[in-house]
Amino acid sequence: MKTNYRKNILVLMVLAFCFIFVSALINGEAAADYWISGEVGAGAYTGNFSVRDLPMTQTKSYFDDMVANGPAGNRGEGHYSANLATGSVSASAYARDGYVPVYDQGGNLVYYNQLYGMGRAYVGMSDTLHFSIPSGNYNSSLYLTLSGQATGTITTTQDGQAAGSFYAKLYSWGIAEAIWPANVAEGSARGNQTILVNFPFTLSALILPAGNYSTTTSSDAHVYLSTGHQMELQAAATLSNNFHLVSTANVDFSDTLKITSIDVPPGVTWWSDSGVFLSELSTPVPEPATMLLLGSGLIGLAGYGRKKFFKK
Repeated sequence: MKTNYRKNILVLMVLAFCFIFVSALINGEAAADYWISGEVGAGAYTGNFSVRDLPMTQTKSYFDDMVANGPAGNRGEGHYSANLATGSVSASAYARDGYVPVYDQGGNLVYYNQLYGMGRAYVGMSDTLHFSIPSGNYNSSLYLTLSGQATGTITTTQDGQAAGSFYAKLYSWGIAEAIWPANVAEGSARGNQTILVNFPFTLSALILPAGNYSTTTSSDAHVYLSTGHQMELQAAATLSNNFHLVSTANVDFSDTLKITSIDVPPGVTWWSDSGVFLSELSTPVPEPATMLLLGSGLIGLAGYGRKKFFKK
């Protein structure tokens, strides 16, 4: 009896283990490595700056915005969005100050009370790419190449202050390649000034070292895009020395950072943890052979229809 009891316990333990293993396989999507995070903030008047934070969340697209209006036309705004399907992140921040005249008991203007405006935004997103590489002898290493564009405008008037930056990283095989050129993709302005940012970039990552592979090989790469690495786009209109002039600050990265093309070696197939990365990048143009095959099929259908028509 004791032996049967122990056998039954062992069987139950094995079944429980199998159940947990199968459940993990079925729910494997929960462990997928992709996310979007962001923060938006806006304030007006004298200290009511509000912030809303999105921690790293497993979602494929997201947007948020916040606007604060003050009693003297002062204003603060923050906006951001991210979309893994289009491979793009965008953000903008705006600020405008305003003035309220203060009079003495006799109705004489004493001074102007300045009311500030502030806005800020941050957004980042990440996805994991997987590659299947056919067996064969590769004399040269294989690389993934992503091309993209970073664009934005920073504009200030009077004593407005604004700053913004871009960041992109492609990581594989323990090697990370990132863009972080402070003199090109990051800028700040103060006074009557406009900075235009138009920065194309290319990132490459190793997906297979050179060598002879007898079986199909798998590889991974991680992509990360953000507006400002651990910092926000910031716009502020405060501390003016010209109390009769309005200061503004605008950081317009609404078409901020985006992937424009992906180049994978011939024969290599890839997919992403999100299942949608760059799926809306562009509409594939049929190759000449595909067009020829399609045309032949249409001609065949037309001939078949004509034959049936005349039989009637």
